[in-house]
Amino acid sequence: MDYFRILNLKKEPFSNSPDPELFYPSRNHVECLQRLEMAIRLRRGLNVVLGEVGTGKTTLCRKLIQQISTSAGKEDIELHLVLDPSFSRPIEFLSFIAGDFGLGKPDNAMTDWRLKEEIKNYLFARGVEEGKTVVLLIDEGQKLPDFCLEILREFLNYETNDRKLLQIVIFAQEEFREKINEQDNFADRINLCYSLTPLGYRETCRMVEYRISRTSENGAAKRLFTLPGLVALYKATGGYPRSINMLCHHVVLALIIQNRVKAGWSLVRSCAGRLSLEHRMTMKPRPVFVTAMLLILLLATVLMTDAVSISKWFSAGPAVVRPMKTAVMASVRPGIDNHESIPPSVLGQLSMQNGTNLTRIFNDVFGSPGPDAFKKFVSANPRIVDIDLVQTGEAITFPALPAPLSQRAKVTGRAWVQLARLKTLPEAYYQYKKYSSASHEVMLFPYRNKREGMVFALLIKRPFPDRGAAQAAIAELGVDNIKDVLVLDNWDSDTIFYHWLRDRS
Repeated sequence: MDYFRILNLKKEPFSNSPDPELFYPSRNHVECLQRLEMAIRLRRGLNVVLGEVGTGKTTLCRKLIQQISTSAGKEDIELHLVLDPSFSRPIEFLSFIAGDFGLGKPDNAMTDWRLKEEIKNYLFARGVEEGKTVVLLIDEGQKLPDFCLEILREFLNYETNDRKLLQIVIFAQEEFREKINEQDNFADRINLCYSLTPLGYRETCRMVEYRISRTSENGAAKRLFTLPGLVALYKATGGYPRSINMLCHHVVLALIIQNRVKAGWSLVRSCAGRLSLEHRMTMKPRPVFVTAMLLILLLATVLMTDAVSISKWFSAGPAVVRPMKTAVMASVRPGIDNHESIPPSVLGQLSMQNGTNLTRIFNDVFGSPGPDAFKKFVSANPRIVDIDLVQTGEAITFPALPAPLSQRAKVTGRAWVQLARLKTLPEAYYQYKKYSSASHEVMLFPYRNKREGMVFALLIKRPFPDRGAAQAAIAELGVDNIKDVLVLDNWDSDTIFYHWLRDRS
């Protein structure tokens, strides 16, 4: 019997295979995934994803393949994957590419030049005559010899006036960065170079819950770790997804063998020691981890006076610590938005310019909230006697006016295209006016949640029925700067929206 069935799981939750179905959507990985997909659809050419061993590059690669293969317009995208690019001669690399493109196996008399010509003709036929997007994905990119980089550079020269005929995505370890820096002609052609980083403590916990939830029979995550166990897990793995999966797998086996319900600090530490993960223990703690350790110290202090309460707290799991954690983080990092504090009372201030229409600015920021919200807005600015006579340079306060829950249904369940995201209202409003003056149908969309903090996003006004339609719209835009252009279709449950959508949207 498979061990995971003892825990009422339908499949192994911590497999060491790059299963895209168990891809944990951390903010870092999702952002990278979206930017890669947009770069491919916009036919930007060369993209590179770097990350240390175990940061999830291969799983991200498989997720990208799955996402494109199931999205709208999938029939127009042709994917090719190189798993091990450790070629010894140029002719080997070219022969592999030609074979993968379906050009047949070259004979012994075939030269490098002739193979390149056949590949070029193939790319022109597929990209220009048939309108296809040909994508070459290369995993383990750090193994690419220099001659392969030169060949890839030549492939990038195959282009029309408005697009690259071959889209290349290289997933490589951080050491590949040095090789890039040594190849100026290659580095100059990189459209996107994205670095994957390990997960923080909070996302490590969420990843464990996510994978258990995805593999359970009823979709409910079982709590297999106590809070000290989760701290030990993060401390031992450093937040590296591969190490997290490996350690969790052995911890779950230990739970079954020892007939335990939850894994605590000592059990996780002992499993980590057997897996030689103890080198992670010497890693420099991250700020979030420092906060977690401060919590442990705080609990130890309280333990001296209320042992019974603390024992109940440990058995309840990590969810109970949130109110205490807020207080500790506020004392450790004063003046910094830790995303756990209470929602703001104001969104910010704008300085009025000559000829400014205050009502129009109110609608730009809040959408269509109605007269009651406007009264609150006026009340927040008692210095203004007449809204039609606002002096130039007057600082206008914009209170935080949360949209009602009924607005949530108008936002969620659809896909929105984000053109930019700013952290302050003045920056956001300035960018909003720039987009508006360029005849873009955009809206300023403030929202907030614990994970992201306060965000002032610029969205295309009209929503899309699904991610594929939104991605297609992005491709049609042909934007040059895709740094902040993302598809938003998965809002955190605690998100507060401050823009009120009209009923017609």
